[in-house]
Amino acid sequence: MTVLLLVCFKIFDFDRDGVFCRSEVTQLIESLKQLAVDQFPEDESDCDSLEVSDIIKNEMESVDLETFLMWAVNGSSLKHLLDMLHQVKDFVFCEVAFFFLIYLCLFF
Repeated sequence: MTVLLLVCFKIFDFDRDGVFCRSEVTQLIESLKQLAVDQFPEDESDCDSLEVSDIIKNEMESVDLETFLMWAVNGSSLKHLLDMLHQVKDFVFCEVAFFFLIYLCLFF
């Protein structure tokens, strides 16, 4: 799960500075809400109450990786996004394994 959370952090850390600024947190929240509406309408209420202030708790209005991980582990807001990332990871792994097998068959 930690690896998927790190991937999620990297996806939404648009400027790659290692922290989420207010706009990156806002984008994360909007994405989670849209994902809930589009893919999981029965669970939409899980993300309805999610606000920027739930994640950003300091005067710098930023979130470092440690704070993000603590928020993610303590809440269920990222559940659907992590499920989708897990499916993508499984798909990519299968594709890589398939091409590796083809490579082995062709060259060995």
